[in-house]
Amino acid sequence: SPDICSADTQNWTVDDNNNHKLEAQLRIEDHPNIPGQLPKVIVGQVHGYDIKQALIKLQWEGGDKAIRAILNDTFVLGNDPCDHCNSFSVNLGHANANTDWRYNIEVNKHGVVLEAAGVKKSFAWGEQIENTGYSLDPTWAHSENSF
Repeated sequence: SPDICSADTQNWTVDDNNNHKLEAQLRIEDHPNIPGQLPKVIVGQVHGYDIKQALIKLQWEGGDKAIRAILNDTFVLGNDPCDHCNSFSVNLGHANANTDWRYNIEVNKHGVVLEAAGVKKSFAWGEQIENTGYSLDPTWAHSENSF
């Protein structure tokens, strides 16, 4: 039988012609409470195999702030730091603590679809994302990823 901890069963590539999707319904019941700081809770992510930079992280920072999708425009292999990689974020919906809400992260050959707390946004590989000045490097579609 295959080793379930093997990267062969955990990782996937975008160009394998499948639609890779992570969906969740959740409720933030407990979170960091540090005076003078927003809570920061990563609720979902896509990261690459042997890549330090995450493609996507969904971060909840309290009910007064939009749920942010934090993205990296590109990456380097070998789990190495990247001095030319840029992190940027886009805002999705709002969700209060102790309230049920849903998110969806979808990655396919066309790009990325993100949805959180009722706000949905799609971004194609290589096209500028909103007013960030950044785009997602199409080489992400050829790297091994996992949720």
